[in-house]
Amino acid sequence: MRDALSSGHTGGIHLFHGALTPAGLYLHDKLVALEQQYDNLHYHPCVLHAEADMPNNIAAGDISKLALEVVPDPSGWKTFLCGDQGLVNNLRKQIFLAGCSMNDIYSDPFIYFHAASDDT
Repeated sequence: MRDALSSGHTGGIHLFHGALTPAGLYLHDKLVALEQQYDNLHYHPCVLHAEADMPNNIAAGDISKLALEVVPDPSGWKTFLCGDQGLVNNLRKQIFLAGCSMNDIYSDPFIYFHAASDDT
C-alpha cells in the first residue's frame, strides 16, 4: 500500500484492518496518520469485540460485512487478503460472489502450526 501511494497511485485504496479488540489493531496510529496524508486512502479499522471506551473511528462487528458494505461491488478492484485462514477463505468467497474476478483476488492466509512436544 505504501509503495502504491509513494509511486503516485491515484485510485481509491481501502484498507480493512481487523482484530478481536482495539489493542490488536497494530500500527493503528500510523495508519490513521497515513490516511490523513492521502485523499485516496481510506482506513477502516474494525474489531470483533467492542469496548466501552473504544475510539469512535473503530467499527465493531464482522469485518467481512463491513468490507462489502463499503465496497458492495468489487468488480474491477484488486483485492489483497491476509490473516486468519478461515476469515481469508470466507472473505475471498464473498468477494468473488460479489463480483470480483478470482484473478484479482490475492490471499495469504495465516496457517498456524503447533509443533508436537518432545516429552517422551
